[in-house]
Amino acid sequence: MTGDSITDAEALRKADVGLCMGSGCEVAKDNSDLIILDNDFYSIYRSIKYGRAIFDNIRKFVQFQLTINVTICFITILGGCTTGRVPLNIIQMLWVNLIMDVLGAIALGTEAPRVESDTRISRKDGIVTPFLWRSIICMSIYQITIMMILMYFGEMMFFKESFNLITAPLREPHSVNPADPLKLDTIQFYVFIVMNLFNQFNCRIVEEGKYNIFAGLWRNVFFILVIGFEFFLTWAMVDIGATNIGSSLIGTANITPMEHLAVWLFGASTLLVGLIIKKIPIGPFKKVADHIDLESEDGNDKLSQMYNKANEMHSKARASIGIQPDLATTGGHKPVSAS
Repeated sequence: MTGDSITDAEALRKADVGLCMGSGCEVAKDNSDLIILDNDFYSIYRSIKYGRAIFDNIRKFVQFQLTINVTICFITILGGCTTGRVPLNIIQMLWVNLIMDVLGAIALGTEAPRVESDTRISRKDGIVTPFLWRSIICMSIYQITIMMILMYFGEMMFFKESFNLITAPLREPHSVNPADPLKLDTIQFYVFIVMNLFNQFNCRIVEEGKYNIFAGLWRNVFFILVIGFEFFLTWAMVDIGATNIGSSLIGTANITPMEHLAVWLFGASTLLVGLIIKKIPIGPFKKVADHIDLESEDGNDKLSQMYNKANEMHSKARASIGIQPDLATTGGHKPVSAS
């Protein structure tokens, strides 16, 4: 509405989204949701277009981050329980955290609106759709499988002499030179990072029926700069392992050119796997989306019920050994004394 008079205020207040011209009266603007400052109706189209782009970019980022989280959590727990050490050390974990948080948000959160005609987004549409569940679950399974193969069979794949995965030292005795176990950990770190950097290209698609992951890539300069920086710094972290001080700081070791080639082949394979995943029927993942709701606050989905049950068991265990429940386990409320 133009909002020329006070009588427009009631209509603007009751509208789902009330838009008022910047030249309208103050009462009308106070009751509107959006004010078109340039008095141009084309601004409404631009705001809708960029609103949909932001919504899509959130989906891209969530898809990318959940895949990394699921994989790294599983591998870290599995490695700690079976071999007594985790494939990635603290410095490498921090680099993973930067990739999946800050740098990932910059790369995927700055995607421009699609050029082709957009489908309407309903208010009821969730962020994590069955399409995203399919990509997250299937890609996580693939990455976990690759990491498990490297963790348990990497010493047979890359080294002439086998070694004990549990007792073998990371460095040679009475020396700072890296031993084969440290080289294997370096390969695992390198493969994990490169797989997820290539998977960033897969995450640029969040709609069924689209396969060109490079469409419109040139329009996002931030994505190109960030992904190039991530590839370069990851390579540098591995290459610096050739020096004693670099190996001690980063926890990497120098690897051969053939091992570099194998790492990049493992990483690039996620592009092919991502294409295959898009051919998997979406039906079973609709059931996953129905049973796991990461957005609502009612706590009626299966995942929330499991979390609440575990939280209740944790509170009982703390109480049994005389530890008072904290605010995190009492829903943010202070415990009430019996007196």
